[in-house]
Amino acid sequence: MRALATLLGALLLPTLAVAQPPVQRASLQLDYRFRDMADYVSEDYRVDLTLRIERGRAELTVRGRYELQSAELTPAGPGRSSHHESDVDSTWRGTARPEGGGWLVRFDTEPGFEWRCLPARETVGGQARAVLRCGPERPVSWGPPGRPVPAYFRVPICFAAPVIANRVFASFGGSTHVVLE
Repeated sequence: MRALATLLGALLLPTLAVAQPPVQRASLQLDYRFRDMADYVSEDYRVDLTLRIERGRAELTVRGRYELQSAELTPAGPGRSSHHESDVDSTWRGTARPEGGGWLVRFDTEPGFEWRCLPARETVGGQARAVLRCGPERPVSWGPPGRPVPAYFRVPICFAAPVIANRVFASFGGSTHVVLE
């Protein structure tokens, strides 16, 4: 009986994962903060994301604006500070395999990292809505010097067809608060 249940699970779980539309979209307003004894960093993203999962491949397209503000915290008062704004136009590719009723997306990057994407129901504007909730499989580090991992890979994001709006407030090593609209 256990073998039959295992076999049925192996057949049905990929079907459930594959039943999601191949293209999911999200609008993301992300306010990400980091503070330690010597630095304060604020990253603000206003981006549109498109996630396509088909035939074992995944592609995440991110377009919009990014703003970075940083400041040194010194005992003598404010230290050096910087401000940078830029457009975001990135495409990330990787593999996607059905796992646990959803997808495990492994991005082809250095350093490598994974997202787990699971179908869920969320209440948005008083209505229940089918979404694909994606987030890091394990905590994602800042990345190698000079090539930081974007903050949108470090927080949960809900995708849907048609688009769903996410407002995410997060702090490094702290809490994450997500509002869906």
